[in-house]
Order: sequence, then C-alpha cells, then structure tokens
Amino acid sequence: MIYRVVIVVLIVALVVGALLMTNRTDSPTERAADEPLSEPGYAARDTEVVETGADGRELYRLKAELIRQRPDAGMIELERVQMDYSPPTESTSAPDGATPALWKVSALRGEVQESGERIRLSGSVNVTGPMPTAVQTIRLDTELLDIQPREQLITTDAPVTLTWTGQRLSSVGMIANLKDETVQLQSKVNGRFLP
Repeated sequence: MIYRVVIVVLIVALVVGALLMTNRTDSPTERAADEPLSEPGYAARDTEVVETGADGRELYRLKAELIRQRPDAGMIELERVQMDYSPPTESTSAPDGATPALWKVSALRGEVQESGERIRLSGSVNVTGPMPTAVQTIRLDTELLDIQPREQLITTDAPVTLTWTGQRLSSVGMIANLKDETVQLQSKVNGRFLP
C-alpha cells in the first residue's frame, strides 16, 4: 500500500513539474543561450582603409583609431576619423588629365555602410577642399555629415558653416554636389562678406 502512495505522489509531482515547465517563461540569459549566436565581426586599432572607384583609382582613404564591424547592422563604426576623399574629375571646368581634387575630412565618430555607399560622420566634423575653378580652399564645419563617395554628394540636415578667404555662410542643412560643383544651403541662411 505504501508503494502505491509513493507512486501516486511521484506521478502527481511529475505532472505538476511538467505543467510548471511548459508555463514557465525563459529568462533572457536562457533564451539567449538557445538562440544562435550572431556573427562576431572584427575590430582593429590604428587602421587605414582604401576604397577605389570603378576606374581602379583611389576614391577615398579612411584612417581611424578604432574600427568595429557590426555585421548585424551591416555597418562599420569608426572612432577618431581622418579621411582623404578624391572624387573623380568629370567637371567641364577641369582640364583633361587634371588631378582629382583632394578633400580632407575629420570627425570624432563615423559609420560606413558595408557596401561603401554612404559614410556618416558625427562630432566636430571638418571638411576642407578646393573651391570650384579657384585656387582658394573652403572649410565646412558641422556636427553631422553624410558622404556618398561614388555619387559625389555631401549632405547634412544639421547647422553648417562654410568659410573661405574671410567670407562666411551659415545654414541649417546643405547639399553639395561635387560632380556638378553646386552647393544648396537649405534654410536659415546667414552670411558675412568682407570687402
């Protein structure tokens, strides 16, 4: 008789245990252990990356103190960025065989799409480069900047300041098309021109 009571108690305990196990929600650590691990990516310090255009010539050279790949987001994070950007010379004002203009770019942080189509820079972004059909250089300062190297577009929705030989223009938002040598200031444009 006692062994029947023990068997009944064991069966009841087994049923109750099974019910508790099926109604139980997994903790985040237990769920994470069951899920497949994402691809880890890579990280590197003091790195230089060179991207070439369709013609095989250097399009841009990125230097960063730290590069971290985020495969889950399809991008690469950068810290303390220096960039040399040489868009192909297709301008009607550029002589045949002209050396591409060199734009110098720096920022505290950046993100590059793994496809290389877009580079987003943030934090004390500074760009210097040649003014179209002139020997002068222009300086651009902002906190957020997108560069589409193959399309030769530089854009921002943030406040931006353009400075050259004593002249100064500020705006909120800008679209610079290096291929067409045009700059569109979007809103709240303010300028200071010295004679």
